[in-house]
Amino acid sequence: MTRFVLFIAGLMISVAGAASAGETLLGVWQTERDAKDQTGYVRIYPCGNRLCGTLIASVDKNGKPSGSPNVGRRIIWNVRSAEGWGKGNMYVPVMRNQYPTILIATGNRMEVKVCNTVGDCDTQTWLRTLTN
Repeated sequence: MTRFVLFIAGLMISVAGAASAGETLLGVWQTERDAKDQTGYVRIYPCGNRLCGTLIASVDKNGKPSGSPNVGRRIIWNVRSAEGWGKGNMYVPVMRNQYPTILIATGNRMEVKVCNTVGDCDTQTWLRTLTN
């Protein structure tokens, strides 16, 4: 059976530590490459009194648009945040399901941790490309 890690490799990051005071989750973040060698760009923004994130672009290994049907889709929502970290939900396209997520920003890196319903978790490091 394929591990949960393989399904969310393109959307997860490894947790590297606690966020420093003044860090923010807001901005555009570049995901790690997925199994199809594609990279996504996710904009995290305020939505109501929480944070949300929308996949704004997906590119292939040559930097050309990949044609992903998930571009424009809100994939992160209901994030309750404080000083550089937050907890909410994430849609994982390859699994066609949503999972709880933890986001931790430290400088220009954000660790995204997603866990399935049986407690298998995976993480990925995203890089900030733009602030707000």
